[in-house]
Amino acid sequence: MFTAGFIVPEGKKVLVLRENQGWFEVGLKEEGLKGWTESDKVERIKP
Repeated sequence: MFTAGFIVPEGKKVLVLRENQGWFEVGLKEEGLKGWTESDKVERIKP
């Protein structure tokens, strides 16, 4: 079973798993969720 969609609150850190043609696959490890979003909806943070 897969979650069809989920909302990530503003400010929540996600992992960028992959990039593909303007899209990011992102994951929330603790919640066990992953999905795709447009890359302009995510702000990268450099460690």
